[in-house]
Amino acid sequence: MVKPSPGIQRWVLINASREAVFDYLTDLPRHGEWDDQTGFTVVR
Repeated sequence: MVKPSPGIQRWVLINASREAVFDYLTDLPRHGEWDDQTGFTVVR
C-alpha cells in the first residue's frame, strides 16, 4: 500500500479504470463540482 506524503490530507478510493480516471483528471477544469471543495484548487 502507498503511504501518503505529509502534505496529503485526504484519500479517495476510485473504482474505475486507470484510463477513466486519467481522462477525468485531464479534463478537471470542466468539472465545476470541485470548485466548492475546501483545500482543493483547480488551476485553470
